[in-house]
Amino acid sequence: MLRGRISEGRRWYERILARPSGGPTVDRAKALFAATLMAGLQDDLQTAAGHVTELAGLAEQTTDPMVPALLAHTRANYVLTGGEGDPSRTLADLECALRTYMLCGDGKMQLDARISLGWAYGLLGETDRALGCLEKAVDLTESAGETIYRSHALWTAGFAAWRGGEPDRAARSLADGIRLARRVTDPLVATGCLEMLAWTAGEQHDARRAAVLMGASDALGRLVGSSTILRTLLCLREECEQRSSRALGARTFAAARHEGAAMGLDAAVAFALSERSCATSSSDSRLGSLTARERQVAGLVAEGLTNRAIADRLVISLRPRRGTSSIFSPNWASPHALRSRHGLLHTLMTRPSRRSLWAGLCVFPAQAPAGPSCCGS
Repeated sequence: MLRGRISEGRRWYERILARPSGGPTVDRAKALFAATLMAGLQDDLQTAAGHVTELAGLAEQTTDPMVPALLAHTRANYVLTGGEGDPSRTLADLECALRTYMLCGDGKMQLDARISLGWAYGLLGETDRALGCLEKAVDLTESAGETIYRSHALWTAGFAAWRGGEPDRAARSLADGIRLARRVTDPLVATGCLEMLAWTAGEQHDARRAAVLMGASDALGRLVGSSTILRTLLCLREECEQRSSRALGARTFAAARHEGAAMGLDAAVAFALSERSCATSSSDSRLGSLTARERQVAGLVAEGLTNRAIADRLVISLRPRRGTSSIFSPNWASPHALRSRHGLLHTLMTRPSRRSLWAGLCVFPAQAPAGPSCCGS
């Protein structure tokens, strides 16, 4: 999922799925699997259900065992992210999918299935089975030197341990997960770990820490394009908010939450790990060097819009570049780190500021008049 950038990843998968199918069935099935999960995380259950239906049709048309396995896995993820269905029945689907992935030798999907199983067992309160499944995923990723799946597994293990009444074990897993998320700049895992650490702090009567962590989680979640709180867990977030607000008072609670919302990824992780933040204002200075039109582009990139969608929104023309088109140009007044989509997203996520992540990113309406643009047109 593009290292936690749900909105961006979903746009690309939807574009792929909009094309007439004609390639390998398994490839389309995997695209439907990913698109369903991202739609579910963004609470777009209608679109997610449509993808499940299409995948069910594919499964009827092929003898490849991977497609029915992907259907079972996708059905389970749909329920886990809030779709209709019995969570307890997801276990059979996920176990079946995992067996098939193992027989087919698909290591990536094995890890995906183990992490989904961890969530399913954790949500059902079967802590030992959840942690056993996730420890296997962590062992596999460690032996391969992989970090992204390991961070997801550690986040899920933190949730399962917390749900099972083991806060110290949960804190260790979440700390390890958020360290890896910082290393690979994955805001999704960072957001999820921050949220879980907030709930842990709330239970330990550290209301201010809980409020700061919730604020940081919310701000990073806007960059992810999705909440990391599953529908079935929203009541736990509300409980943490209410407990912390009562302990601090409404004004102090709001101030602490605002403090967390003003943190970039690095500062938020440093706070969560009780490290001395080494964050500087370099990201702020880079964003401060943008022109008005460049700030428009930055705000829309942060929302997850594609280059084409940004060009249409701001009525600017795309600049050809090596057979493609780009809204970015070496003529930008900004430093090199902001001359590409990846560089801009990294700057937005790691930006420390006394204001929110969105401060200064002015996004104007679609009918903004055409004029000199950052693409040099």
